[in-house]
Amino acid sequence: MSCASGTTVAAAASTGSVSTKHTNVSSEVFREVVAKLTSQFSDLPASQVGAAIDQALGLLGVAVVADRTSLFLACAEGERFERVSEWRASHGAVTARDATREAAARIRSEPSTPGEVIRLSELPWLAKKLSKFETVHLPRISDLPEQARTERATFSGAGVCSSMVVPMVAHGTLAGFLEIDCFASERSWGDDARLLARISVDLMLGLFERKRAEDARDESQDRLQRTQRLEVVGRLAGGIAHDFNNFLTAIIGYGELLELGLEEGDPSRDEVHEIRRAADRASALVEQILSFERNQSCTARVVDLNWVVVDLEKILRRVVHEDVDLTCDLGQGIGSALVDPARIDQVLVNLAVNACDAMPEGGSLTVSTHAARIDGSRRVSWIGCSPPAGLPQGDYVVLSVRDTGCGMDSTTRERLFEPFFTTKQPGRGTGLGLATVSTIVSDCGGGISVESEVGRGSVFHLFFPAVEDTTALDLPVAADSPIAEISGGRETVLLVEADRAVRSLLRRVLEGYGYKVLEAEDGDAAGQVCGRHRRPIHLLVTDIAIPRMTGREVADQLCQLRPGLRVLYTSSYPEAMLRDDGTSLPDNTLLEKPFTPRALALAVRRVLDARRPS
Repeated sequence: MSCASGTTVAAAASTGSVSTKHTNVSSEVFREVVAKLTSQFSDLPASQVGAAIDQALGLLGVAVVADRTSLFLACAEGERFERVSEWRASHGAVTARDATREAAARIRSEPSTPGEVIRLSELPWLAKKLSKFETVHLPRISDLPEQARTERATFSGAGVCSSMVVPMVAHGTLAGFLEIDCFASERSWGDDARLLARISVDLMLGLFERKRAEDARDESQDRLQRTQRLEVVGRLAGGIAHDFNNFLTAIIGYGELLELGLEEGDPSRDEVHEIRRAADRASALVEQILSFERNQSCTARVVDLNWVVVDLEKILRRVVHEDVDLTCDLGQGIGSALVDPARIDQVLVNLAVNACDAMPEGGSLTVSTHAARIDGSRRVSWIGCSPPAGLPQGDYVVLSVRDTGCGMDSTTRERLFEPFFTTKQPGRGTGLGLATVSTIVSDCGGGISVESEVGRGSVFHLFFPAVEDTTALDLPVAADSPIAEISGGRETVLLVEADRAVRSLLRRVLEGYGYKVLEAEDGDAAGQVCGRHRRPIHLLVTDIAIPRMTGREVADQLCQLRPGLRVLYTSSYPEAMLRDDGTSLPDNTLLEKPFTPRALALAVRRVLDARRPS
């Protein structure tokens, strides 16, 4: 990409003044500089761009007999330009006849001092010239016109006697500019010097364009590698999920049965409860990993977030440390929100655990709810914070989790929700907790705003769309509520499960609810049991993955033999993974492992009582 027209704007007509030195670049020096820059920039690794620009500025400064050369690049918003590289002649001003290859090798440049920022809006005369992509030639700063008084004061205040500003144009926009200055004397640069400066800018622009392309390629490769890593983790997790979830089903199920058999106040109940908590955490970890692989969608329903917090408060108090003071501050009349009630508790637990890790010596943790409105100024009405990017205007219900922990710096905040990113020590964190939180909230149509400073704690504001129509409001049902009671039955159930421990558990649970249970370890055995049993079989409960044939194939065969047979599938693989593999199941007929005995009883009753399709 070449710069625009070589039109030059001279600041004054008195460039031929005796006190102003005139500089032209000889053809030999011109060719040497261009050849050296071209060869130096050819096939240059992106990591060496900074050093190459420093050397190029030094070579150009010697050739045009300048005291300083600086390169400014546009910042993101385009108004500010930051100096990214600078060269200064350390031996004072040089003469044109010194600008040879040997002299360039002898001249030492001072270390680059990037960081200065120029706002072109504060230099309107210069900004107008550069916006037209014109090279601005200023042989005598003192002769700048009255409309350039701000520029004259700025240059003079910096001790500059003469200057030349060359625009760097990329894709039709001002990407930066090169500034060539003299301090010791006034200097007018001839056509050859100005042309050399423009060519140098073009070559530097090409170098930056190549670096940008290489950076984009490297970033793309990094994203691809991260994606591939997630896919590998997903496949690995999916591969072990079957066995692992079978183990968890047995642990959770037998743990619940054991806990129910213990008297209230028995110290063993606490030990059994800890076993179940460990199994629940293991199940949640597998769920987190699988959620990234299968991009699980949200099943959002209208929910009162206050009820969610109240229902989960007891669990949260078990999660937080004893030296962490947990407070729930629930807003009144906040309205209802559209969330996935099956996953919102996972969000709260993850945030609570993360907050506790940030408060190793104790502190306070506050869970609060609020009603909020995002208005046209993109400010949130109740706290005045910036809302999450991409959320439209409207009413929201906000769930906030605030801690008094160590806080985060800006670098950590930028990567906070990146999968596998963690600031914890090896073995202390998976890097999936907050990534899971972000995924769940986003799937519900919401967003997250984070406020945090080092040493001043953190607060996570979770925005969920508010819903006016509460006719479909879901309220949590307490475990001891009559509504939560699960009916048993007298029907006959054929149970097909390859894992002996799980099969034994399921049989015990179903018989405890009054069902007559027939069991088989695979499809062949199921066919034999079905053939021998002369009385009706009302329900087939079969795992999807069983030896010699799939659970779906077993169901198809047995339904032909028993036309009235109902089917409930169980699986250690999530339903989304089954769909990806081409396994389609009727609605509400899959129970994912690990599940509790109550969940099994509820699913069995639901399938048996469902209206049969016409």
